[in-house]
Amino acid sequence: MLRRIYKLPSRDFITSGTNESLVTNGFGGYFADAPSSSYQGWYQLHTKTWRMQKIIESLLLLDEGEQTALYQQFYGLRRTFASGAQDTIIPYQKTLLYESLQVHGRLLVTFDHRESYEGSLLGRNYDCTIHDDTIIVHFTKTTNTNVQEYEEFIVIKGVTKAELTGSWKEKKYTADHKRKARDSYWVYEACTFIPKTHVVFATGETLSQARTIADIAYHQFDDILSNVHEKVFLQLPHPHHLVHPELFAAGVSAAWSLQSLHQQFFFGKNNFSGIFAGLPWFFQVWSRDELISLKGLIQIAKVNKDEMLFEKIKKILTRYLQSIDITGKLPNRFPASTLGSADALGWLAKRVVDFLRTLKEEKQLYNFFSIPQLIGWSEILKSALEKSKKHSLQDGLVFSSKKETWMDTVYLDDGRPGFRIEIQALFDALYSAIIYLEKLVGSPQKQIFVKEQKVFRKRVAETFLRDDFSGHIIDGVRPDGFVDRTFRPNIFLAAYISPNLFAKKDWIIAFDAHLKKLYLPWGGFATLDPENSLFSPTYTGSDNKSYHHGDSWYFVNNLVAIVLFSFQEEKYKRIAKSVVYASAKDILDFGFAGHASELSSASVQGGEASLVQAWSSATFIELLETIYPSDF
Repeated sequence: MLRRIYKLPSRDFITSGTNESLVTNGFGGYFADAPSSSYQGWYQLHTKTWRMQKIIESLLLLDEGEQTALYQQFYGLRRTFASGAQDTIIPYQKTLLYESLQVHGRLLVTFDHRESYEGSLLGRNYDCTIHDDTIIVHFTKTTNTNVQEYEEFIVIKGVTKAELTGSWKEKKYTADHKRKARDSYWVYEACTFIPKTHVVFATGETLSQARTIADIAYHQFDDILSNVHEKVFLQLPHPHHLVHPELFAAGVSAAWSLQSLHQQFFFGKNNFSGIFAGLPWFFQVWSRDELISLKGLIQIAKVNKDEMLFEKIKKILTRYLQSIDITGKLPNRFPASTLGSADALGWLAKRVVDFLRTLKEEKQLYNFFSIPQLIGWSEILKSALEKSKKHSLQDGLVFSSKKETWMDTVYLDDGRPGFRIEIQALFDALYSAIIYLEKLVGSPQKQIFVKEQKVFRKRVAETFLRDDFSGHIIDGVRPDGFVDRTFRPNIFLAAYISPNLFAKKDWIIAFDAHLKKLYLPWGGFATLDPENSLFSPTYTGSDNKSYHHGDSWYFVNNLVAIVLFSFQEEKYKRIAKSVVYASAKDILDFGFAGHASELSSASVQGGEASLVQAWSSATFIELLETIYPSDF
């Protein structure tokens, strides 16, 4: 453990944790310092093939003693060492910027060219040469038959006393071993040098391209640093009403983390903005994750009066509205995967209303929309409703196949096919969005959907409200008609998505029963009743044994707390606040500094799985606004 220091807009916050840290470049790439993980290092995203290409494995100071502190500066990562030396690492476009202070010893540069999910393959070749203050690295990847697959040039400018080491080393990663994932890789220790004050690592498909990028960045180093610092500072909120230092620091960090996962993806002349689901391994745009996370981004845009961000949010929603397929569903992710998604359309409807309502509150609605545009959105959702009825409604309820809900894994169970409570709530949210839009544009058709929604809600109540079940609201009904009385947190998600689906008294009865089973003393919620035979109290890694069978998900925790506080503040205030502080602790003390983790073991709080998770940060922002409302 070492000191973690968060450089906040008006104060510093100091805590302790590991040296794990990560910053993105805003264009799909990132740098992570996490010695126990094979996902550490410098990565660039190749959008044409959607290949997350690892380049540098690590930058290690050899002669400055142990690292003593990590400064999360939000635009870069600053490390301090026992000798008094400091360095700062900033990913910027196709470069990695390195700034040193009082560094007198050697910096070891280790390479590991491979795709993010790829193992160590033969045929990786490095040719390194030294030219004055520059090291040139020519990497080639060849097949088993010695045919070149691709090449890349790396130029390192700003070096002194450089030496080429050129040795392959097998490296084992303890975090990967713990996750039961591949934990052994071969990496290439290429060179050592004593860094000048400024060092630039630049990549290119040709040597000329890499040289040019390195030279420009090197000579404009201070200006670039000043610009990225200013840009991040302007993006950070200043939630001074959060008087507790821990909540202030976590709130600023969560807003920064979410925005750092909001990337611009370029495809030649075309581009789109999207939110990575999580890093280091969810470097795709997952529909469910992005749409859940969008409320946090809306809140940031509102606080910062950021019209450009509002416009980007509108484009994200438009992208989804234009992607609804003939069955009324959205693609599960971009790039496409084999998994289906039964819930993304409902989340889209929910966020459409959140976005329009926020614009209306800010008196900005008609600056962003014309009446014909609002009518167009309503027509799209009405068409999606009809498609969903045709392809997903069975006996008046919405059917979803196995692994199509957010609980999209299987471990000795059936993957939750059938009729699920949160899926019904999301279908109800689709009705609510259409009704909201029809009311906005003054359509007389609104009453048609009001009547249909009442019929649907009646059918849901008949199926899911069960006096013969101590939890009062069941998790679902399986395809064979079996009633699933398992205690899971999905009733809280349903209440968040569609609070008027049931009467308030029915929700409260169900909340109390489920809290007795699922609430964890440290401020989270288990994803499965601990009395269930499949419950796993400890995170088990990549085998999925614990993933939806005990592990406590931070985004779920935050949404549960929002629901409890919103439904009955006085009754549930203590539980809701315990969640706030648990999530804040995760952001500040666990995992990657300043980012929210995907989940924790149920038994003891920690940061596990993906350690930079968008919906965890986004829902924390939303939770803060719910309990501590103000300009944040």
